[in-house]
Amino acid sequence: MIDYWLCHCHTNMLRSFAAASLRGINPSKLGPELRKINWDSIFRQASLDDLDDVKFSLRVILHSLEEEEKEKCRQLEEIPATVQQLLNAANYYGNQSRSNRKSLVKNAVPYVLKIVPRVKVNERLKMNVRRLLAINHFSGNVLRLQKLMSLPMTKSEMPGQLWKRSKPRSLTWKKN
Repeated sequence: MIDYWLCHCHTNMLRSFAAASLRGINPSKLGPELRKINWDSIFRQASLDDLDDVKFSLRVILHSLEEEEKEKCRQLEEIPATVQQLLNAANYYGNQSRSNRKSLVKNAVPYVLKIVPRVKVNERLKMNVRRLLAINHFSGNVLRLQKLMSLPMTKSEMPGQLWKRSKPRSLTWKKN
């Protein structure tokens, strides 16, 4: 009984130590710090009951992490005013000055880059990305930007069917 009590106290002390240590870690460094731990050597020493306890704790952590991720994604659902201007201007884009068109696209790029990695978590963000990439002048400019930056992009990663055209369609009528 004394051995159980000592082991139980020791486990609680380690949990308190772990909790105190983790509380002090910057969230941006938590992932890299956890990857540095040799988990195999720790788990090799654990009993099956200990492994079950760890597995349960990890599920609790994962649930908490996913809920926080969903909440942060919900905060990104509302399209910023500058990006909304691009969506509103899509119908009369050709009537605007070149500098204004560039400005609208330039203001939308940071938002798109911020939400693209999250489309698997949030359907609304996925819809927002699709709406923006459906605007020919936006996705065409993204492709030109990609070429300038020499980022690798396969045909399947390109928005829509833009890879079939070398130039975006003209928005003005040609006289015969």
